[in-house]
Amino acid sequence: MIPRGRGKSSSYGRSQTSSYRGRGHNSASNNRQDMVLAQIGNRRLIASNIASSSNEVISSSNTGDIQIDQNDPLYEKIMDLIKAQKEKEITKPPTYATTVQDNDEDDSWFITERQKKIIILNQEDIKLLDDPWVLMQKYLDPASYDATSYKTRQYFENILQLTETAEIRHFYPSDREKHMYNFSKIFIKSIIPPQKWGLSTLKEREFIYPETNNRQTYKYNYWDYIQSFEKCLFYENSKKKHSWFIKVSDNVFKQGIPCWFQKWFLLYGPTVQILPEPFKSLYTEWVRVSPDLIEANYNNTWFEGIASMYFFIEFSIPWIWKWKPTTGYTLRDNFPCLKRTCYTKFWNKMIQTKESTKLIEAQETVNLINTKIEQYKLQIAKKQQRQLPSPWEQISRRLITEKQDVSKDEIIKSYMEEMKREIKKHFSTESSSKAMSISSNSQEDYNQFSCLAGEGQDTEEIDDKNLDTQINEYLEKMKEEFGELQEDPQEQSSQIKTDKEKEDKKKKKI
Repeated sequence: MIPRGRGKSSSYGRSQTSSYRGRGHNSASNNRQDMVLAQIGNRRLIASNIASSSNEVISSSNTGDIQIDQNDPLYEKIMDLIKAQKEKEITKPPTYATTVQDNDEDDSWFITERQKKIIILNQEDIKLLDDPWVLMQKYLDPASYDATSYKTRQYFENILQLTETAEIRHFYPSDREKHMYNFSKIFIKSIIPPQKWGLSTLKEREFIYPETNNRQTYKYNYWDYIQSFEKCLFYENSKKKHSWFIKVSDNVFKQGIPCWFQKWFLLYGPTVQILPEPFKSLYTEWVRVSPDLIEANYNNTWFEGIASMYFFIEFSIPWIWKWKPTTGYTLRDNFPCLKRTCYTKFWNKMIQTKESTKLIEAQETVNLINTKIEQYKLQIAKKQQRQLPSPWEQISRRLITEKQDVSKDEIIKSYMEEMKREIKKHFSTESSSKAMSISSNSQEDYNQFSCLAGEGQDTEEIDDKNLDTQINEYLEKMKEEFGELQEDPQEQSSQIKTDKEKEDKKKKKI
């Protein structure tokens, strides 16, 4: 509304103010009359419509409820509008915002065992230990952490975004409450290792706050960059109901996770306790075959929490996170202190079923985990097969363990006896005696048999005695085929010489 100046007239002014003429009328009352109470598409419920209803609107002073006569045509319109709104909400897929609002007070939050000390308190603060938020306001408002004056939470958030390390988004409860965040999302895409920062981790970079018009620059180094991962999370709204949606890209897992980020995950990452089915059973199976966990155990780099960290990051599984201040005492000095306690829970949308496919939202992630498990099992089987000693090596080791001096003839004899036992396992007295021969010209193919030319036998049942005879004949032919198994004259002479020397030593002792 444009007010008219004294002594001047304006057609625009008259047209705009004509509806407000008369004493006792004001714009505020008319604005309340035109207030939109509900809207579905182009259909709107306006307060003035209720006020102008032909039937009386009854207001109960006890309950504060407004009652409209059910025979009033307006009543039916209101009920249709409410019904349409409910149907729209049911068919609309759930979002993280609705999940946070509906389940903020449920019991699905898990407390992280590790706590972060914020500040040491004074002795006079002991009486306020039951009111940690009061202590936060007393010492740290509005930063939520001990910080340099210009290193605000927004300062650290800008570092992550300007280095393209993470994407961060904030959401408001409504257009009328843009002074605070309802919940926030952070997607960590990559991590800059110290060797890629520059000549020194103390080398400073610069940025200008993108949301301000001034050209003041702010500097930061690699250690500010590390602090950004935790301090950008330390936001809390006036209602104390803010939470974060956190997700780490699998690229971080492929590039390698620095130790300082591992420490960050132990403080702010989730535990496996939040996993529902089918993720919990898949996690149990994945732990047994993960090559990274096997390597960590072998290299003595295992630590408590490494399994859950690898699982959530390798498959980029998100979690919901929030924090609250708590009070306590330091372990060593028993000083009163303010601590930060973290809470995590699973993002339930991942296990919600789609109406169209009857599959859960995170079915692709489940399929990826199953695929990785099968790949890891196959890798383990191949590795074990490569490391498995051959029958010749097994027999040689066993004989050497039993006695230090073992001749080649003893090894060959034991080797043949072992082969004989293995062959007899695969034949029975009812089996057909098909002709066998040696089809390989190397010792490595000793167990691949085929029929020798001209030695085909009639099909008939054989007993154990005939089977032993046949096997002995085939083993003798193997010795003849593999000439390298025969004793080398020089080696045999050396062995005889060694045996003679041993015999001479024994005689001298006698």
